[in-house]
Amino acid sequence: MSESPVATGLEERLQSVRESAEPPAMPTEVSERIFRLQGVTEESLTPDFMEQRSLLGLIYDASTQLIRVLYEKGVTDNPTVGELRETLKTARRSPTEQARLNDPTELGKLLMLLAGQMRPLLHVVPELTFGVDGFGVVQRVVLPMRLREEPLRRAYRQAVDRSVIAVREAISSGELKTDWEVVERALERGTSLEDIEFLGERLDGSLRTLFIRPPANDANLAGHAQVVNEVRRKFLFGPLVQSLRQSDMVTVVDCSDLRGASGAFRRSRDLIYVNQPDLLAERLNRLCDLLSSDLFGAWVKSDERRDLRARRSDLPDFIMQSRKLAGRLIEFLEAKALDGMPPRHMDILVEVSRLGELVHNFEQQAKVREEFEELREIVERIRKHGSLLEIKSGDRLLFSEKYTTMLLEGRVSQVLAGTTPAIPYEPGMELALFESIYAIVRHPGATGVAIERALELFQQSGDDSLLFVLEHVLRIDQEPEAELKSYIPPVLLYRLREALQKAYARSLPPLRRFWLSLTSRELSPDQLRNLKRTRRAAEKERFRVRRSAGVERERQRVEKRQKAGGKQRIADELKSEKSAFAEVRRRIQRSWQKGGLPDRNDIREHVSSGAAYYVDRIFKGIAANDQRYQAVISIPVPEEEPIFAEKAYLLKHRERLLADLQKKLAGVTRQVADPAIKGRAGDEARRLYRTYGALIEEIERLGS
Repeated sequence: MSESPVATGLEERLQSVRESAEPPAMPTEVSERIFRLQGVTEESLTPDFMEQRSLLGLIYDASTQLIRVLYEKGVTDNPTVGELRETLKTARRSPTEQARLNDPTELGKLLMLLAGQMRPLLHVVPELTFGVDGFGVVQRVVLPMRLREEPLRRAYRQAVDRSVIAVREAISSGELKTDWEVVERALERGTSLEDIEFLGERLDGSLRTLFIRPPANDANLAGHAQVVNEVRRKFLFGPLVQSLRQSDMVTVVDCSDLRGASGAFRRSRDLIYVNQPDLLAERLNRLCDLLSSDLFGAWVKSDERRDLRARRSDLPDFIMQSRKLAGRLIEFLEAKALDGMPPRHMDILVEVSRLGELVHNFEQQAKVREEFEELREIVERIRKHGSLLEIKSGDRLLFSEKYTTMLLEGRVSQVLAGTTPAIPYEPGMELALFESIYAIVRHPGATGVAIERALELFQQSGDDSLLFVLEHVLRIDQEPEAELKSYIPPVLLYRLREALQKAYARSLPPLRRFWLSLTSRELSPDQLRNLKRTRRAAEKERFRVRRSAGVERERQRVEKRQKAGGKQRIADELKSEKSAFAEVRRRIQRSWQKGGLPDRNDIREHVSSGAAYYVDRIFKGIAANDQRYQAVISIPVPEEEPIFAEKAYLLKHRERLLADLQKKLAGVTRQVADPAIKGRAGDEARRLYRTYGALIEEIERLGS
């Protein structure tokens, strides 16, 4: 059977709409000539249009007249299709034609002929409404007449705005939610899932009423409907969904990957939900319940459904396993490995697989908002203090460990933080090992007050402890001068450095101190650098001593627990060791992500004192290929400590790591071969040469 002439030009008309920046339209003067002059035609018009030109002309003229009358009355709205039908009742036509004009279905077909041309002679623009009976659609007839500026663009923009208002009213009414108790009762009565309404939280069905359903038994009309729908998709539906998303009224889940397949889900449409996380979380839970029920007995084994229901008490696990099951069933249906699943059941699969990710994102966003609000309150509290705030003293933390760590890691840009002992904070360091932790807002007002207090204390009592705290917290030796002066008054910065010179001079031998005092000289830059280096080493040693004491306390605690004996002791020991291994893995991950190469010493220094007790046992287990530690490997390096890495990380980033290591190896190879590079620099080059070579060899072996 050959294609109709209308169907043959369909793709050309659709492409014309897609490429059009404005709603396409036949110029008014051309439309009038077509209907008033019998011999005039237009090559873009379809044959079925020309066959019914006389009746279409009557509709066009009636629409024109009705729009003019409304305009003269000051009515700004375009007429509805119902108003046009009432106007056409007065037309003098044959009984057959009059019956077609009076019949809403037949009139709709004729309007489709006018609106479905490559250059439509009129547009039928739908608007969503909302009332006591739920959503409805008002269809308005729009002509490109010169009574108003840009009538088509204005009509579509108005339809978008009014539809947004309708959706807002629907959401405010609280009616866009499923009554799950009604669903349960209906299922208990044996009602088919296909006959139960449970799409309350979804708007895609209501929004689809803005489109025309193409008739299945008329190829010509189906083609015209496709053109009309393409116009509505581009100039109404797309802008409407975008506006609803920008207003945070809806959230959209893309299903284009399912439509791209040729299997059972090729007609899947994007899921559009009301943007209410609590309702969507409840919807996901209920859909997972349906998936694990007897409704899916024909496609899911009874023991698998029973196992899924048994996980209901652990909701996150229940949802995760439900999503896995739904994804697996979708794959089977796509591969045509399952037959006979009704559309509503398939809809549940799509929702469970896609809604789960959306709900998870909502939960993460809620956590981020909560964290942001808590951080805002913390920053405000530090700001109101107006100076240096001690946020840890002894065992007392002013803020939670989570937020204190964020301050120390520099993840809160408005705040500077530091510790005593004054050492650079690194992720994983145990807060309990610090004597004190301080914070101050990065602002000249607060830093100025703190410096003046430290200077006053130093001048009156000779106590220099606050000076050294400020040197560490304000990053005096780490930040560029311009950056320092952005949050420290320059005069006070100068005075702070002057006082620090005097404080450092105190650590000189007595005779040298006396000589400096007698000659009124300052420390030389080299002397100051050496004194600072000595102080940093002393601070690092203080921290090491505190950490060793922590490890000793953990050892005593473990020994006490071991003496207790019994199954509980063994369970506690295994739990502690497992926790320590998790901490070791986190350190290894962080180190590799930052370009480091973690060895035993690096790991020991950066895990908590509780985990440090177990690290040697963990190292031995890794070396012995203990199954408990198989996620981590030890890479031997000739004459050096082994490097630790996660297998999964090396395999995932294999190509990047190899390229990076080979580039570094080439660089150190040149240094090793260079006779001018001797001493410590030469030793370091040879160490790196051995290390990079061993890593490349191991990564290549893993990937082979």
